[in-house]
Amino acid sequence: MDRSGRIIESVSNDEKVRRSFGVYRDEPILRRASDLAGVNKETTKALSKIEQMRRITVSPYQLRFYRQAEFMAAYEEDVPFDKISFQCFFPTYQDMSNDVLRGYFSWRTAVRRGEVLPCPISLAFVYVYELLALVGVLGEQEAYKRLAAFREEYGKIDGRIEYYMNKWMSDFAVYYNLDPSLAANSLDGRLSVLCDPVNKTDDEVFEAVCGLSSYNIVRSKLYKKYPEDVKRAFPAVIRGLWEYYSDKKKGFCEHIFGKTVTLSYIMFEGAVFYDRRKYSDYEYTVSPVRRFTCSEGSWYLSGYPFSPSGKKLGELAKNIDSLMRSRAGLSPLKCEGLTKTEQSLIEKVLDGFYAEKKKKDLPEIRIDMSKLAGIRKSADVTRDMLMTEDETEVLPPPAEKNAPEEKPPAAEEAAPESGENPAGLTDAEYGLVKTLLDGGDGEKYARDNRVMLSVLCEAVNERLFDLFGDSVIDFDGDVPVIIEDYEEELRNLVP
Repeated sequence: MDRSGRIIESVSNDEKVRRSFGVYRDEPILRRASDLAGVNKETTKALSKIEQMRRITVSPYQLRFYRQAEFMAAYEEDVPFDKISFQCFFPTYQDMSNDVLRGYFSWRTAVRRGEVLPCPISLAFVYVYELLALVGVLGEQEAYKRLAAFREEYGKIDGRIEYYMNKWMSDFAVYYNLDPSLAANSLDGRLSVLCDPVNKTDDEVFEAVCGLSSYNIVRSKLYKKYPEDVKRAFPAVIRGLWEYYSDKKKGFCEHIFGKTVTLSYIMFEGAVFYDRRKYSDYEYTVSPVRRFTCSEGSWYLSGYPFSPSGKKLGELAKNIDSLMRSRAGLSPLKCEGLTKTEQSLIEKVLDGFYAEKKKKDLPEIRIDMSKLAGIRKSADVTRDMLMTEDETEVLPPPAEKNAPEEKPPAAEEAAPESGENPAGLTDAEYGLVKTLLDGGDGEKYARDNRVMLSVLCEAVNERLFDLFGDSVIDFDGDVPVIIEDYEEELRNLVP
């Protein structure tokens, strides 16, 4: 070892000298003149800037990082960085060697130009810390957009960063008072829906229940067989329970998830961040179920527990599923957790749901009244074609206009004409209805009157449709039967 080398080694090993530097790096603190001879001007300039940055030694370390970041905000480098190796918890510039620092600033230069290249995740965190402190950007909005873009692009390289950035970006919106939608998460949305299900759609309520329930509804046998029924019935039950608890001491959400709480909160937890604003009296509402406050620099979060248990909601969902299975003819589930009042309320809602569903499922019948005359005419033609020659009546020629009306024989006056029967029934139609109401043989009646039974039944149903809105005779085969629902009304109509 030459004389200069012995001098450097002696100085470097001196304890007082080592303590005076305070930070240990993996490059020599002192260099030989021969080593410096090969250093070009650009390197000398870069090292000069870095050494100036290192002289910023304020406390605490979060403030030191912020001041150093501000000092290096516009700095650019262009050296290879693909072989940089660096790993550190809560990394800052002070933890990097000069070579690593130059590599980091080269990588950052590329990122700012839109090219996110692989690098150690510790360096990626340093870049995120800069954006959280608004370093190198024009304001909060630009910083948030860059954070979002970096999360997406670097997340493809190392997905571990997304977990931290999701929380920090939410805190960013709170701290810098951005739009609450940027601070909200899926939990906020789902809890907000269940706290006001009456003003939300069925799909929103069902998604909220699925997202918070410990019971997996969409894997249920009931859901797989009747998905639309489940997606409509569940919201109806939730709304019914919400209304029931609305005038109770504990509302529906408190009954399901417990009371809201207020807890201390660490803003940008896990990041190197210096709180420059130090709010004395600040409030930020994320959603109806989550609110931040800051008093003299201390942060608090009010709302439901950060990860509310879905156990009670899961028990409720399982009970609804089981009660629906009973109505759908499926084996019910073994459930518990409902009070008698809750079960009674759920059953009442489900009864109403299925009654309404049955009503909606009935086929819609529309009658084109303009075609009734043509249908009757076709029926008369069909009847005449089915009658034998001996059975055909020979009708008298139409009377001349203004000719005196001939009175029918007394025997014919005794039998009621079609216009005189209830609802315009013909004699044959009236007689069939009367026969069936009295328990008679409809087929024998048709034979005795020499008419085709099916045609006569169809004529009666058509004639009475305007009154009943439905067929009154069921003729599915050889035996006509009065439909039970209309029997009493027909007896009043046909005495």
